Amino acid sequence: MSAELHRITQDSFAFLLPKAVRSVFWEVEPESAARVRERGEERFEKEAWLSSVLLDSPGCGFYLWDECPLATLFYCSPAQAPGATQLPTAPVSADAMLMTSLHMAPGWEGTGMEAVLIDAAIMDLVVEGTAPAVEAFGLRAAEAAEPLLSQVEEMGIIGVEALEAAGFRVVKEHPVFPRLRLELPPERELLVAWEAQPVRASA
Repeated sequence: MSAELHRITQDSFAFLLPKAVRSVFWEVEPESAARVRERGEERFEKEAWLSSVLLDSPGCGFYLWDECPLATLFYCSPAQAPGATQLPTAPVSADAMLMTSLHMAPGWEGTGMEAVLIDAAIMDLVVEGTAPAVEAFGLRAAEAAEPLLSQVEEMGIIGVEALEAAGFRVVKEHPVFPRLRLELPPERELLVAWEAQPVRASA
């Protein structure tokens, strides 16, 4: 199976993974999120957020497509992710961008596409040159009692192992949600799959 990697633009909304479109954990103020969900306005809020971010920034993420959406990754400035304040290892460093979420279609987890999307975002941030680093909140398997674990599916939070494989390092420890950081440009060589289509993958 082959999948094509695309940069998210104003015209991409219909091609994004549905669960990524419905997720407003990061994009909406925590006190407003419940009201947005009750009204069923998640798609509206996410599309408005996407338009707003792309007015200020050249990019905000990538998606994978193979006749249907397979995965979606978002990044933005910390100011554009007010929901991040709910994480126990917040706040994000003032000098860093934030890689918020990575949603995968069922059956695509662990296929290596996480690395492709993460590296594509890192490459974009290096080219943009808007920040000296990128941070992310990681998910670590743990038995700890953590209220936010019930929202992990909506959050699309990235696994610690995937982030560390991309060169991120923990800067604030937590048994469930550590915060990780990658200095830009990274020391390791990045995948350049976003420059060579299609991306080959086996699901």
